[in-house]
Amino acid sequence: MAALTHVCSTIPQNYIAYEYPFGDPEWWYDIVEGLLEIFLLNGLVKVWDAPGIGVTFNINKASEYLSEADKDFFM
Repeated sequence: MAALTHVCSTIPQNYIAYEYPFGDPEWWYDIVEGLLEIFLLNGLVKVWDAPGIGVTFNINKASEYLSEADKDFFM
C-alpha cells in the first residue's frame, strides 16, 4: 500500500492506476508500523511524509503469526 501510494502519486493525472488494497487479515496492521488506517477520504489519497515509503515491517510481531512449520522463516 505504501509503495503503491508513492508510485501513483508521481504519475500526472493519475485517475485509474491506483488500486485500493487494505489490511486483510486484520493483524496486518499489527505487523506493519506506520500504515495509515484511513488513507482514502473524499476520493483523495494521503501520501505519507515519513522517510522512505513511510512504513516499517515489524519482524518480531510478524513472527507471532507464523505457523509452527514456519517459525524459523525470519532467521
